[in-house]
Amino acid sequence: LGKFGTSVSITPDSNYLFVGSPDASNVATRYRGVLDPAGAYETGDIVSQKGTLWRAKVDIIPESSTINLLSQDWEEVDVINIDAEGYTIPYNNMGYVSVYKKDTNNSFNLLERFVSPEPVADEKFGLALKSKNISDFRYRTFIRSATDNGRVYFTENKEFYSSCN
Repeated sequence: LGKFGTSVSITPDSNYLFVGSPDASNVATRYRGVLDPAGAYETGDIVSQKGTLWRAKVDIIPESSTINLLSQDWEEVDVINIDAEGYTIPYNNMGYVSVYKKDTNNSFNLLERFVSPEPVADEKFGLALKSKNISDFRYRTFIRSATDNGRVYFTENKEFYSSCN
């Protein structure tokens, strides 16, 4: 599982647990890469355009749609979730982070798993994790990778979080 548990962080209130798997390879997601205006996409596919991630709300036929905040065909998304039904990103050691939420029995249940918003080979996303309280009921988790001299991303909660930058 890509050295699952290499890094671990828990939010200050102990309600969310992050677990890094930096050596995970060939992870399946719905990410299709940079938008190809002449490409066809299925509902749920995720593309990037000018540094922003977008998910297709409907099936897209070539050159039938444009991406913008007013689009009826696309919605902006914050992270690329792992999806067993998705496409395999053929990179070694790209890594991912798992998010667990504590339930009423004090057990942690998997909430979701996600990869870097810019997946590349040998990125080792999730190499190190740290959660910090930034205000009442707001947390930020910093996610370190090995690329670009240790690029750092962060997730910030709304319930639970909204961005990975």
